[in-house]
Amino acid sequence: MRTAFAATLVIVCIFWNAAPAAAQGEKYGYEFTASIWPVTPSGNVLSHGTTTDFRSDLGIKSRVHPMFQGVIKIAERHGFTVEFVPYRFDGKNTVSRSFHFNGQTFPAQDTIRSEASVNYLFGGYQYDLVNKQHGNMQLIAGVAYFGPTFNHDHDFDRIAASDHVKFFRLR
Repeated sequence: MRTAFAATLVIVCIFWNAAPAAAQGEKYGYEFTASIWPVTPSGNVLSHGTTTDFRSDLGIKSRVHPMFQGVIKIAERHGFTVEFVPYRFDGKNTVSRSFHFNGQTFPAQDTIRSEASVNYLFGGYQYDLVNKQHGNMQLIAGVAYFGPTFNHDHDFDRIAASDHVKFFRLR
């Protein structure tokens, strides 16, 4: 799936020709941006009356994630936008207290390894309300997809668990 997406993106970049429209003075074209986003996960999960902290209990650490965005302008005020962020978190921690999380009890002095990944993909239509040299305002409507996966295992009984959740959201 990733290879097909990357190949399609490369083909669009190579063969997209915005020069004729630009030569006519109209604002058509495309823009691709790659950037980094430093994320520090924090928070608590309440499971069976026990509060579990992402950092102190599961050992999830800060990490820098890549972020990709593409915009294709089909007319002066109209365009399509796509965003993709592959979030990846992992952690390892020896717990100082026992707690219950995701249907399992983790005893004190147990070593827990946690992995979480979320693929964020957004696609939508954008309309430029104001587009000036020193700023712009856009109206964007589209659909976002979040595909999270959570895995954890621990030394006590060497059991691995995985949860897969998929959902969509409008932005």
